[in-house]
Amino acid sequence: MKSYCTHLLSFVFIFAYFNVVAQCDHNPHVIQAQVIQDCIVSAKDTVLQVKSDELNLLINSLKIKKITRPYYFAKTPLLQQIYEFTSEMDADSVMAVFLKHSNLFGIVEYTYPMIPMYDPSDAMWQQTVQDSLTDDYLWSLLKIDADKAWNITKGDPTLVVAVVDNGFDIHHPDLVSKIFPPYDFYTNNTLTTSSDSHGTIVASILASETVDYGETAMGDMASIGYNTKVMVSTGSLPACVYASTVMCAKLISISWFSSCYPYPSVLAAEQEILNNGTVIVKAAGNGNIHCNGGRLYPFSGYEDPRVIVVSSSDFDD
Repeated sequence: MKSYCTHLLSFVFIFAYFNVVAQCDHNPHVIQAQVIQDCIVSAKDTVLQVKSDELNLLINSLKIKKITRPYYFAKTPLLQQIYEFTSEMDADSVMAVFLKHSNLFGIVEYTYPMIPMYDPSDAMWQQTVQDSLTDDYLWSLLKIDADKAWNITKGDPTLVVAVVDNGFDIHHPDLVSKIFPPYDFYTNNTLTTSSDSHGTIVASILASETVDYGETAMGDMASIGYNTKVMVSTGSLPACVYASTVMCAKLISISWFSSCYPYPSVLAAEQEILNNGTVIVKAAGNGNIHCNGGRLYPFSGYEDPRVIVVSSSDFDD
């Protein structure tokens, strides 16, 4: 059995236990802003030209070295106007200047890295077995009567679930036939291949190769998704919108958060995804260790009841 399959959620197919990060530190050199003037020429996410003298002056004075348009594909007008600005200066300084130029910018926001939510207090979290109680690595599937569900359906290989996380091992024997396309669907880049990455674990719980009795499996782990496949990305919130709006994903699974505050762009992204008809399944987090027990964004579940927020369970539940 795989050593990484541990402390699984006992509901649906989605989440491992996740990370203890009490604070949400923003990216130190990147902010995003809604550019309300039609002064930037771009091709997809790449900025080709800035036609405003005022904005060019800011770019030079604030040592902005990169501008991208992360939601170029979005349907929502606000998201279409969002640009990311990467500066050699600190984000606080750039934010302070941008806020003084309301003629150029609507909303101005910090950006945040994805924070996986797992529980490092359990040194054996990568093993599903609780030695004092059972030697069954996949107790969670038994707990939710997955075998009874499989008598009704084993999933649909044409249903591809979008998983956005921090890295995926596309060569893992349990995933090599289950990730499609075999690259980052948002950036088209080659995927990272760290076997112990959080994304590898989440994707494995959802869609590890699972075969019928008598067939030969390439790996050892069974998954609740059985025949379900996944498409994967490390692209954070823009990748979630892209999966829904461009790739027409029916379901998005995320097991991380990035901030404790509902920024306008975050809520706009959530609405576009849900209004596309895409189901969002989100890990709830671990009690009060994140955001002092408050709401976790994106997809807190408070603003729109269509978001499915899933908490965790254990063997004794």
